[in-house]
Amino acid sequence: MALAGAAFFATAASAEPTEADLSLGAEVRSFCKIDAPAGDVGEDGAIGLVAETCNMPGVYRVSASFTNLAAGTVRAGTERAAIGDDGVAIFTASGPRRLQRFWALEAARQVDRSQPVRVHLSVMPL
Repeated sequence: MALAGAAFFATAASAEPTEADLSLGAEVRSFCKIDAPAGDVGEDGAIGLVAETCNMPGVYRVSASFTNLAAGTVRAGTERAAIGDDGVAIFTASGPRRLQRFWALEAARQVDRSQPVRVHLSVMPL
């Protein structure tokens, strides 16, 4: 039995190396998401730190929908968007990116001061 093992190792050691080609592929699904503080806007107009992640190569839209606002502007980092009559402000972006920036209201007019201003953020491809 010891001789059979020795013969096997001698044969394996003298074998020529083999070559092989290996091709790997992967598909990453497109996705976009927004991570933001929930609900109410602070009395100072602060929405908070918002993380925006999108791996799409094309154009996408980030919408901020407000309740209890008559007018104003939303600042997201250094970008600004007007709040429309429908209470929505829209930012557009292109290409994959990951941003984390502070959002806040500027020159916003609250409809009813006894009620909070609420915001809902969403992201979608165009």
